[in-house]
Amino acid sequence: MTVFLKSSPAPSRPWRIALAGFAGLVAVLILVFSVQSALPGIRDLAQWWMLMVALALTLFSVFVLWDLTLSGLMLLLLFVGGASQLYVTQPLWYPALRLPPRTTIEMAMYAIIFGQGALSAFVLFRNSSDSKLSQVISDLGVKRTALFLLLSGAFTIPILDHLRQNEIDVYFIQLAAGLILVVINLVTVIALAATLPRGVTLPAGWRWAGCMATVFLIATLVLEWLAFERVPHVQDELAYMFQAKTYASGALYVPALPEGPRAAFEFYLLDHHNGRWISVFTPGWPAFLAVGVFFGVPWLVNPILGTASIFLAQGVMQRLTNARTASISTLILATSPWFIAMSASLMSHTFALFLVLLAWLLILRAEEGELKRAVLLVFVAGLALGWLFLTRNLDGLLLGILTGLFLLWRGGALRHPLTVLSYSVGCVATGSLIFFYNYYFTGDPLLTTLSDYYQRTWVDGSNAFGFGQNIGSPEGWGHMELRPHEHSPFEGLVNTLTNISALHTDFMGWGIGSLVFVWILLIYGRINATDRMMLAIIIVVAGAHALYWFVASFYVGPRYWFMMIAPLVFLSARGVLETGIRLETIGLSSASDKLNAVLLILCLFSVTVFLSYRGVTRYHEHRTYDDHYRYLSLPDTEGLVQPLVLINPKSQIASALFFNDPSFPLDEPVFAKDLGGTANDAVTKAFPGRPALYYDEREETFSRK
Repeated sequence: MTVFLKSSPAPSRPWRIALAGFAGLVAVLILVFSVQSALPGIRDLAQWWMLMVALALTLFSVFVLWDLTLSGLMLLLLFVGGASQLYVTQPLWYPALRLPPRTTIEMAMYAIIFGQGALSAFVLFRNSSDSKLSQVISDLGVKRTALFLLLSGAFTIPILDHLRQNEIDVYFIQLAAGLILVVINLVTVIALAATLPRGVTLPAGWRWAGCMATVFLIATLVLEWLAFERVPHVQDELAYMFQAKTYASGALYVPALPEGPRAAFEFYLLDHHNGRWISVFTPGWPAFLAVGVFFGVPWLVNPILGTASIFLAQGVMQRLTNARTASISTLILATSPWFIAMSASLMSHTFALFLVLLAWLLILRAEEGELKRAVLLVFVAGLALGWLFLTRNLDGLLLGILTGLFLLWRGGALRHPLTVLSYSVGCVATGSLIFFYNYYFTGDPLLTTLSDYYQRTWVDGSNAFGFGQNIGSPEGWGHMELRPHEHSPFEGLVNTLTNISALHTDFMGWGIGSLVFVWILLIYGRINATDRMMLAIIIVVAGAHALYWFVASFYVGPRYWFMMIAPLVFLSARGVLETGIRLETIGLSSASDKLNAVLLILCLFSVTVFLSYRGVTRYHEHRTYDDHYRYLSLPDTEGLVQPLVLINPKSQIASALFFNDPSFPLDEPVFAKDLGGTANDAVTKAFPGRPALYYDEREETFSRK
């Protein structure tokens, strides 16, 4: 078979230096003007787009100096076109394209996108013949290729809100537009591969994992400081921190406040009951987060756990498959915007993933030694998954059972009765702590503090799994659910499709779709036993959560599905390998190495263009949470005791409550909501000796009354 790619004549060295210098100069000018906001009327999103253009021009200039001008042009189109596509996408709640374009800028963005498609198609056809492209599609299979395109475009737009508003026609228009954009990006990526004269070989081993862990840690800390600002952005995070601060002080709970001042401190998921003030969550994650609270760096716990998880994933993937699959898996995991964002938050999911990967690595290492060693390692793995049950009950139950089945499936020393017993004992040793915890706080080992809270504040049993009436928030959560206060198999299906759409976007942030290599593996690849095991985890996690009424894909991706990230990473890596093998079998030489280069570029897009887009448009001051109370300068008051600050908020009172220590030490200020009148009197009486300040958030002024 003839060579697929034609080589283009290389520009002369002086021409390349001049072109690279010009592109670099333009990038610097854009950077300077953008950072200084020198362009009149610039908005945050427009400023972000300009910075992405500067980044793309910088990368283009580097490629030109490497004598890869045409490949650099394709990279430029991929980054600028991708940033333009994100610019015209509604970023919050349910992503949707702004159709028709409403402003001149939006029309310009669509022009750039279609220009990207036209130029990419021209370059692709110039570097290959029509007959060769037809032959490749024929060899891959026309029906399979059509199915691949269908799956790649089917989840570009979430369906839930369109169904809720009875806008099915709008949904299909959006879906058609989304498919067109996926095809444009696919053409650009294929053209990029076609213009590369050579590929790269990914490094392997622990040094590579270390490099990827470093990239991940830097990206996570930048996102955490600049976008998340090291403060909660949803109610769950405030509740976790309240609990962690309580544990760090050496207590299981805080004595309940008197009835009078309680309303000034009330917040969703914080419960005053039976003389105790607690967070309603299970204790597994807050107990670990308390270590960070104790040392004054709670914001550093998740980034460290995420970094450790990359090394654990490297070890797991090496033992499940081979060094090459492990290298690709590590690259994808370390640059996943979903994983990075979750690790930049205060949520429990990164800790849960850490526990799962730790357990899996210990079990795989148990295969390598004698029975006595295997029993010990598997026992520790059981302890980890038991703690997962203490952290996230459903995830712990599902992953604990599936991992137990894995022990039996692998055979050898793992199937020995002593090993299975050791694993079970480990799971029970830590997992059973939840029943003692439940009994202590609710009087019933099987009634969690969360369920007890909802039974008293919502309709009894409404926050439940299953189908029927009276399930979900009694008042309804508006556009976040299809039908208020009920759940049906159809709504479970809609929630599942909505979560797949969230994965399509948030898992990797690629314009070709984040699940592209998973689809390739399923359609073109050869599925082995390990692939089926990973698919089983995905199906079980998705199936279990289809029984729950709330979809939870609006903040950091489909967070209830986070336990499937490791299987998705593995299947994506397998899909990359199968893509290279398949292309080489139909005569495309060096396809695997070129695919490695393309994957590196796509992952660079993930951690630069898409991650920064999410930071600017979603995570920063999400739902008006911010960190301004960290830097709030309080007026001087008499004495050494810090004041009581009663706040008239313009946004989330949680931004202030986050900085409260639940034990209210005298050397730290106390923030409470200004409820006026007798309610304020009750609050001030509950904190005798503290000067009272009244803070108006809107006016940013203090007063004394």
